Amino acid sequence: MAGHSEEIARDPCGMVRRWALSPLLASMLLALDGWACGVFSSKGIRWPGLFIVSGYRAQPVVSAFQPALPAAIKSRHRRLPSLAADLRVGHVKATQTPIEVWTFLGLHWERQGGRWGGNFRKPDPNHFDIDPLLVGEGLELPPLILEGP
Repeated sequence: MAGHSEEIARDPCGMVRRWALSPLLASMLLALDGWACGVFSSKGIRWPGLFIVSGYRAQPVVSAFQPALPAAIKSRHRRLPSLAADLRVGHVKATQTPIEVWTFLGLHWERQGGRWGGNFRKPDPNHFDIDPLLVGEGLELPPLILEGP
């Protein structure tokens, strides 16, 4: 769905289908948007809403925040259903949203059990994902080599 976006609060079930997201990821994104709306509303500020701009990816994509780096090969976006989503706040490009807003959202996301891209070695602040173990997938471990006596 390159070039498209969708407001998270509109249709979570449809969002799961259209963006090929894990239902757990979609419900956590909806909760994040609701939490942010509540916090901003309590201070008399209109929350513009979260929009998904990327879910499942069949091919690696270069990050808008790190365009000089190669595309991530081992991305949670590449699982089906996707365990990752890239977001934007309101109708502003993700790269134009102040880092303080992403940090505000990302730290709450981590408190809810998710993983936030702003804390990656190469930061990707609009990236939000969940651990495969949360959706019942096992770890991908290399095969063990047992040596005999």
